[in-house]
Amino acid sequence: MDDGKNIMNFPLFLYYSLSSTMDQARTLIGQGQLSGLVVAYTQTQGHGRFNRPWISPEGNFYGTFFLKRPQIEGALSLHVAAHLFKKLEPYSGGLLKFKWPNDLLLGGAKVSGILLERMDDFLLVGMGINLKSSPQNIDQPTACLFDDPGITIELAQFCDVIKAGFLESLNAPFSTVRDFCLGRMWGLNSPCRVKISASETVEGICKGIDPTGALLVEVEGGQIKTIRAGDLEFDL
Repeated sequence: MDDGKNIMNFPLFLYYSLSSTMDQARTLIGQGQLSGLVVAYTQTQGHGRFNRPWISPEGNFYGTFFLKRPQIEGALSLHVAAHLFKKLEPYSGGLLKFKWPNDLLLGGAKVSGILLERMDDFLLVGMGINLKSSPQNIDQPTACLFDDPGITIELAQFCDVIKAGFLESLNAPFSTVRDFCLGRMWGLNSPCRVKISASETVEGICKGIDPTGALLVEVEGGQIKTIRAGDLEFDL
């Protein structure tokens, strides 16, 4: 990985409104930027996995890191989730959990999501964090970190918190990352469903994460099924 000064510093590109931070990151890459963190106060066309809309009211964090594609051991989504978990945990009252493959839950409700994309030789890491509001018109419960209207969040300062140690998190040994996520995993040893495609759903017991970052599900008959991508659901 290019370890030049621009890569290490992750310059901040802060905007009031964007269609999406992912789109702006692609624009900056096309203009010759090597790395950075793009953040918007609001997005008009934010999206998550499978192009689901990400409702983006002002007051939350919407950002995308971009950098030359690094060589990363294990599942990238877990590296990023572990990084975010450590940044948000001090504000969570001990209620934060990791939901495979890339969500963070606060008291069982989604507080943060991660979107990974690639553009040529670049990696784009999108992050949405509900800081001050939690959209309700989506298909799952949501929560926010700071529900006290008197709390003021300086977005630029919060960006510094998120940026700090990001490369170190990507370069951490995956065994350490896996153990961290496994120890904080939502729904471990609970009945689950994993939607793999429109026509395939696996049901069983969530048994954790394998050494590559894949989900382990015990299906009928005791067989352990390894799932590398899908939507994980619980009735908890």
